[in-house]
Amino acid sequence: MIIGEKFHKLCEKLEIGKWEFNFLKREFILSFEEVHKLDDLKIVFNGENGAFVLGNSHDYGGIHLIQLDVERKIVKYAGEMEGFEYLSSPIKSELQKKEFLEINKLTPEIDDLKELIIPKNCNLIDTRNIEVPVILVSIYEQFIFNKKSSIKNIEKIIEIEKKY
Repeated sequence: MIIGEKFHKLCEKLEIGKWEFNFLKREFILSFEEVHKLDDLKIVFNGENGAFVLGNSHDYGGIHLIQLDVERKIVKYAGEMEGFEYLSSPIKSELQKKEFLEINKLTPEIDDLKELIIPKNCNLIDTRNIEVPVILVSIYEQFIFNKKSSIKNIEKIIEIEKKY
């Protein structure tokens, strides 16, 4: 499945959003009113503070990310993640980002999901059973850990988040 395909098809069906082109890039944008239409469908989750995310893999349409563009007063499509990936809270320093990058490089072998224990102090966004889930991310930079690193290092990730 192409990244963003399910989201763009839903928007087309709802007759919301549009592609904006300029010489630097092409992006899909929505008005605030259009985002409210998505929210009315109960498919939009708040990820501005980060969380461990449950839901679709990329193969099944993924979990779509939207982000407020304060200057332009619009919301833009920011990408796609998949279930069992950890979305950090906004990054607070270059040192924190460096620690995140180091953890994300670790891609250990995992025995399915038998090794996953979600700590009680972990924020959780559960998008399972939502056909086209959408997460509103922060206006500030966040980090998405790959699935293997998220599952194997969730406690370490939370520890680093609390440190900063």
